[in-house]
Amino acid sequence: MNVPEYQKDQVKFINDGWEITGGTRVSTKTSFNLLGGFIEFDMNTRRANGGVNNNIYTISPDRDMVGSTTYCDIQGDPKKDKFCMELDILENNGNCGYSSTWHTTIGWDHHHCDQGGCANVGYLPQDGETFHVKSTYREDGFWLVTMNGKPLHPNNYEANVLSKWDYDFVKKNMNDVGAAIVSSQWEGWVPWDPSQEKDSKCQTSADKLPNAKQLLDSSVFAISNLKVYGKVSHGPEPTKCPPSEKSSEKYVDEKTAPRQPATPASPSATMMVWLGLPSFLGLILVGRWLRRSQSYYASSATEVVLEEGAE
Repeated sequence: MNVPEYQKDQVKFINDGWEITGGTRVSTKTSFNLLGGFIEFDMNTRRANGGVNNNIYTISPDRDMVGSTTYCDIQGDPKKDKFCMELDILENNGNCGYSSTWHTTIGWDHHHCDQGGCANVGYLPQDGETFHVKSTYREDGFWLVTMNGKPLHPNNYEANVLSKWDYDFVKKNMNDVGAAIVSSQWEGWVPWDPSQEKDSKCQTSADKLPNAKQLLDSSVFAISNLKVYGKVSHGPEPTKCPPSEKSSEKYVDEKTAPRQPATPASPSATMMVWLGLPSFLGLILVGRWLRRSQSYYASSATEVVLEEGAE
């Protein structure tokens, strides 16, 4: 998997998720079509340092995620064909502010959710406890994140830009190439940077400070109880196993937004995975897959790629 030995100590696979210390990245090798589905998890940022970006998001590469060689996002290099759709479930400034952002198009023209993005910006819960996040994807491409049950509709300077065009773009990307899940920690940009937001209560970006490396190296955040409901677009396929318990989960939150008629996802291809305990040197998360229509689980291993200091 081309993973440097020293990076293993920066990631712990615990509590059906991971804990990241310092600058590194984890990503699923599987890409999912999430239309009609969700990504759900708990997050704890109480040990994350101000000025350091900790996050979880999806990108839409046209090939299996195997690390930096196949990584892409909305801020990519056009000469290297590194641009792709990016949906930032949460990008946080330490344990202070957050941004939840649509990025559907390159450039800065403000006609669609561009590299600046259609974002909900605000402050993280300050009780020091874990908070719950659910990222839902409607069949028509509408995407919405909730934090502790609160919907995070765009409220920034591009809030009025979000339109049917963006919904259609998300729908097309999910159907064509799906979305891989990425989670990382780095320094270089953070939401609620006081140098850009005059009323911010948060720390300026660590890269502007003399102790940037120390801040990044000692910053810790955790994702736990991660669940994914969707179809495998490409990457490792699940392995079937005998029927087990049924699921009573209500999968998709219905939120107010213009709706379009949509063709339901093929139920026989739809699955849920709980990313669980590590195996194989901590580089693979053991998953349990559910084909909802037939109410049975299948065992699988969802590979997670570790990378150093990735943005």
